[in-house]
Amino acid sequence: MAYKEKLISIFSKSLYFIKDSYLNEGYVSRAIFQSIIVIALLIALQDNPPEPLNIIIILVVTVLTIQASRVYANLIAKKIEKGSSINIIKNRELIEEIWDFSKSVSIPVIVFIIAWMGLISVHIAFVISKIALLCILFVYGFLGGKMSGSNLLMSIFQGIVVLIGGSILVILRAFLS
Repeated sequence: MAYKEKLISIFSKSLYFIKDSYLNEGYVSRAIFQSIIVIALLIALQDNPPEPLNIIIILVVTVLTIQASRVYANLIAKKIEKGSSINIIKNRELIEEIWDFSKSVSIPVIVFIIAWMGLISVHIAFVISKIALLCILFVYGFLGGKMSGSNLLMSIFQGIVVLIGGSILVILRAFLS
């Protein structure tokens, strides 16, 4: 029993280190949102897949455009709220948020680079990318639970709920084909 408690303690300390040094309040929610978008894109592209390099471009440009649009919408909301103009060039935080798209698209990009190099098939790249993104959804759902103060079991439950949300897309696609 001491081994199990020690393992949970190490895991919890690791999560708090990640939380304190890497994650902020919006990171987890953006990662979940963007991962679901990337899963939906992969599902849409898999029937008639373009070349792996084109898939990479489509994924990156789509997620970057959505992220930039979200940041711009937030900028407009801040301008309305403050009643003054906000200079987007001088607001480093907004620029960093636009670039913050990479968390959801990085694994599929790496996998499709491997497919582009001919080391795996495009079909396998789609499967690996979707599985990896579903795992990421669970992790971010779990981290969201831990960051909000939930205990271990409730955090696992939250991870499962987010995983199910992303899985619905994949399962629905499987039934429709």
